[in-house]
Amino acid sequence: MTIEAVWFLIVGALLVLMAVGRKIVERLPMTGAMVYLAVGFVLGPACIGLLTPNVEKDVHLLRILTEAGLVVSLFAIGMYLRIELTDSLWRLTLRLAGPAMLITIAVMFAAARWGLGLAAGPALLLASVLAPTDPVLANELRVEKAGDDEPLRFALSSEGGLNDGAASPMVFIALAMCGVHSLGSDNPWTFALAILWGLASSAIIGWAFGTGVVTLVTKLRTRYDHALGLEGFLALGLVALAYGATLIVDGYAFIAVFVAGVAVRRQEMNATGDLSLPARSGRRCRSSVLRWIRTSDSCPLGSGYGV
Repeated sequence: MTIEAVWFLIVGALLVLMAVGRKIVERLPMTGAMVYLAVGFVLGPACIGLLTPNVEKDVHLLRILTEAGLVVSLFAIGMYLRIELTDSLWRLTLRLAGPAMLITIAVMFAAARWGLGLAAGPALLLASVLAPTDPVLANELRVEKAGDDEPLRFALSSEGGLNDGAASPMVFIALAMCGVHSLGSDNPWTFALAILWGLASSAIIGWAFGTGVVTLVTKLRTRYDHALGLEGFLALGLVALAYGATLIVDGYAFIAVFVAGVAVRRQEMNATGDLSLPARSGRRCRSSVLRWIRTSDSCPLGSGYGV
């Protein structure tokens, strides 16, 4: 039996079990991410040794698998945040993903620099990588459903969608300190512009793709009476489009995927009448958007996220 067959069997069985046992997991004081982590530990070399990946040899495959799982989870987080963009709750998100994370990086940098004796570059890199680690690993600390506006759950969940991309500038600074060439790192002004471009382009691309895909689906189903199926494929396609397009323009793709999820939910808010709508946005428009979004919400990777 080849290792590929083992991977397919394990991944397939795990996804089916998580989809079937979704309600059971929701009753537990943990998310699906912790279940995946526990299964990986049991199957790995620390226990039964069924899966023994070589970090150096399989780094390319592991990176792709990790990115795929992460972007789906980030998109799912964005889909859960059914809150007006003008709501004051978003200020909590920005505080956590901005000043709070910078303080965390500074504290961890000091610990790595003077506690572990690392050089400045590696110490900052370690701090920047560990700082975005989310506290959203327990069901009690994440939004329970779309529209959940409890401040603590919303702040931690929304920050969990932003922090991976928000930490990217510090990672690039750390890499530059380690002597690794990155975009514009030779000139401080160019480097600063590259960071601003990465943040702005990711937000614009994510919002454009999220809004555009939902608008296209709605028009095809209502104005042209064009039936579409495989809504889950549409969601995954949107994730891939936002991620790939942002990478091409050297933006922060993780932020783009999260913003795309928020944009999709924003369109659903428009279609369901939470905001003032044009007269032509009728019941068929609402049902078509909701059908696609609810199908996307049921993704086994996205449910019970914990990025």
